[in-house]
Order: sequence, then structure tokens, then C-alpha cells
Amino acid sequence: MEVEELMFGNYVYLDYPDGHRVTMRVTGIIGNTVHGISGDNSPRGGDAGMVKPIPLTTDILEKIGFAKSTTPPGIHARCYDLDNQKDRYHLTIADYNKYRRLLLNVDSEDSECFNIKCDYVHELQRALVVCKIRRTITL
Repeated sequence: MEVEELMFGNYVYLDYPDGHRVTMRVTGIIGNTVHGISGDNSPRGGDAGMVKPIPLTTDILEKIGFAKSTTPPGIHARCYDLDNQKDRYHLTIADYNKYRRLLLNVDSEDSECFNIKCDYVHELQRALVVCKIRRTITL
């Protein structure tokens, strides 16, 4: 995984040479070293080669508030939706063949629609930032 793909707050796996794996939230990047905090608030860090993306699973989607939805006609995909009436946006995560996409519809005067690759947790986190959606993801 390239350090350029990461932002502060992203969740990633940190794989140690002994086979031990830790889930870590990125708190800093210095050169090729990634620093973070694990679930028990222990400081962690390692070379970028030790950092692996966390696949965006249905369990993670449901944990952060997405619900399985009916598949729209003509789309051969499994869909998960997240509605926010207050901020007027609707997110759909859809699995198209081997790829997972985030489809975002923002209901505003300047209605926008985004189609962003989201196979991993850090990609979803980045997509939400790009779309200016504040949503806390905790693993």
C-alpha cells in the first residue's frame, strides 16, 4: 500500500513480520513510516510495506449504518443504503461484478452525484471527505 493513499484517521491493518495483525487508525506519516493508534489506544507504527487496506465488508457497512436494500431494476448488484434526511444525502454501496462503488446523491439546489471506487475502508473514508459528509467510522 502506498502512503500517498492514506489520510489521517484512515483505518488500516498493520501486519508485523511475526504474523501478528493489528487494526490501526492513522495518526501520522513521516517519510515511509506510518504511525497510528490501535483499538486499545496503544501507539503503533511501521514501514509502509506493513500497512494493508481493510476490505469493506458487509459487516463493516452495517456497523457504520448502511442497510441492505432492494436492488434497483436493471442493476445486477448487491446494494447497501445510508439515508440522511437532515443533511439530505443518500449513499448506496453497490457491488458490480468484482468492484464495489459508492454512489452518492446529494439533494440540494446543485444536485450532485458521485461514483467512487470503494473496495476498502480507507477509500470509503476518503470518499466521504471528498463528498463533504461527516460520518464517524469506528472499527
